[in-house]
Amino acid sequence: FIKGFVQASAFEPLTTRLVLAVNARLGLARTIGLEESIFLPRAERFYAGGDYSLRGFSLDSVLPSGGNALVLGSAELRMDAGRYFEAAVFSDVGNVYPLVSDLDLRDLRYTAGVGLRYKSALGPLRVDWGYKLDRRPGESAYHVHLTIGHAF
Repeated sequence: FIKGFVQASAFEPLTTRLVLAVNARLGLARTIGLEESIFLPRAERFYAGGDYSLRGFSLDSVLPSGGNALVLGSAELRMDAGRYFEAAVFSDVGNVYPLVSDLDLRDLRYTAGVGLRYKSALGPLRVDWGYKLDRRPGESAYHVHLTIGHAF
C-alpha cells in the first residue's frame, strides 16, 4: 500500500494576549496492485476523534472506525489569562472515510468547545470540553479531554 499525510498550521497574533491558530490535515492511502475496495491493515488506517482531532469525540470514535482517507481542520482562539493560565475557544471539522473514493466534503463532522490550559514546565496541561454540533442518534453530546500540549 501507499500512504501519505500532509499537515499545515498557522499562528497569527491578533493582540499581545490573543492568538488565532489554524490547522489542516489530509491523509490518503490505498493498496497497490489491488482493487481500491481493499482496506489497509487496521494499524495503518486513519482514525478521527480525540485530544488532537475532533474534540467533541472520544479517542478514535468517529465512525467508520478507521479508514483509508482522513480530512481534518481546526481553528482555535487562544487567550492569555494571566501568568499561569490560557483559555481557548475552538472549532474542529473533519471525517474519516473507508476508501479514498468515499471522500465527500458534504459528509463532515463538526465540533466546537472551550478549553483551559495551565502553563506548566512540561508544556500546557490542557482541559478541553468539545461539543458535537451535528450529533447523531446514539452519540453522546460532548466529550472532555485532559492532556499535555496544544492540539496542534
